[in-house]
Amino acid sequence: MRLISSFVGRALALAIALTAVTTVATLEAKSPCHSVRVRREIRTLSNNERERFFNAVRKLNYGPKPTVYDRLALIHNNQRDIVHFYPQFFPWHRAFIHHFENLLQSIDKSITLPYFDWAYDSQAPELSVVWKPNWLGGEGNPANDCVTDGRFSDWKIFYPNFRCLNRRWSPGPRLGPWYAPEVLSAIGTITHKLSQYQKYFEMLPHNAIHMSMGGDMQSMYSPNDPFFWLHHSFVDKVWHDWQSVDPSRMYSYGGTNSDGTPADLSDPLKPLPYIVHDVMDIKHLCYEYEPFPIGHFFDPTVKKDTIDSASNDTRSNEDTVEVVSAAKAGKLEKGGLTAVNISTSMWEDAHYVELLDLSPAYTIPSDWIQQMGFDENDVRAREAQTDHFRRQVNSLPGYVSPAALIMRPEHIEHFIHIGSGFTATKNDRRLIIGTVRAQQLGPNGIRHRVREFLAHHSAIDPHRTLADIIGKQAEAKMKEHFGM
Repeated sequence: MRLISSFVGRALALAIALTAVTTVATLEAKSPCHSVRVRREIRTLSNNERERFFNAVRKLNYGPKPTVYDRLALIHNNQRDIVHFYPQFFPWHRAFIHHFENLLQSIDKSITLPYFDWAYDSQAPELSVVWKPNWLGGEGNPANDCVTDGRFSDWKIFYPNFRCLNRRWSPGPRLGPWYAPEVLSAIGTITHKLSQYQKYFEMLPHNAIHMSMGGDMQSMYSPNDPFFWLHHSFVDKVWHDWQSVDPSRMYSYGGTNSDGTPADLSDPLKPLPYIVHDVMDIKHLCYEYEPFPIGHFFDPTVKKDTIDSASNDTRSNEDTVEVVSAAKAGKLEKGGLTAVNISTSMWEDAHYVELLDLSPAYTIPSDWIQQMGFDENDVRAREAQTDHFRRQVNSLPGYVSPAALIMRPEHIEHFIHIGSGFTATKNDRRLIIGTVRAQQLGPNGIRHRVREFLAHHSAIDPHRTLADIIGKQAEAKMKEHFGM
């Protein structure tokens, strides 16, 4: 527990907390930049700014096929064996999205490329605002995978064949879960060389997004989906945050290229007009990132040995308490609920949603690992290590992740509407609230369901207040959203 407090408290909680000190890159006196573009999280854009961005993206796909936009997907596919799973992954994609941003600015000078902080939405990514009908639209039609809503519902793909924009979420109809902010922080903390960081980050968090979204995002023509740019802008931001921890990382580069030659800063980023050195420091590309909402990811004060010596998971013998409807239990207690012990098999029921703990991240499919020729044992070992980081975060007393669903009352409301039950896990105790559809509870069903959890928080820890268990911020959000 001392290790957990040291590691998570310093490297994770503080590194991504809302009060974290941010280190926004500034231009040097000799910088050639006339102005600095500020890339912002897409949710912070005004409606007008967001629409201008969408419109500019759409204009790149206007006209006879193949369009300028189509050729971007072709470029990405043609470079697939050079820029994936090799040293050029980070610098090439940085150059690629910078080129895309320049194309957008040729249409509208006011536009900078936004990013989507998918770590913040990691616990229920399918409920993110980016999938709304007036944004990017959601999952494809089950019959043909075609996206039928959103600003790109009429999007036409040219490569590899002429068709609609495809998405097929996995494990459908939910998406993910994806990697939480604290886990991204842990990956950055244990990797000090770019080659280590690139292999870890590309294989797991980066690929989990592509694979779980399916459709075009799962192919090497992934720029066909406009979501690609929001995803890779965030990937670029996280890499920049990792670089900013230590000045020696800014031009840290090495390894072996796909053709067997030693990776060098002078290597060209084909077919783009850059070499690796040109893009290693974003200030020379004249842009910076505005943090959202939890700042930068890495704490340079944390020592690697605090993670290397991590103890085994201590959560294997949790006690579990279930809160069920009176009808199911066959008896009534205060509030129409009762508490009973249950089997741990209910923990993984797909109809139950965890409110406090971070959930295990999406697992890379075995068939894809084999298709790519990777060592599955290596991939699974990395997944196990990142899941250990997740469990460390969950076991930290008094800490609730800003990505936890308890921090998103609007998501809780959604899950109640569709009849989900809830689990709330903390301090080796789990509270389970059975499934009841909101309409079965009457007009105030949602508030009633939330009160069930709040009223029985003592089942998790009878000696602590609600604010102690779920955090003061979550308590305030719940009370404000549900009018309590």
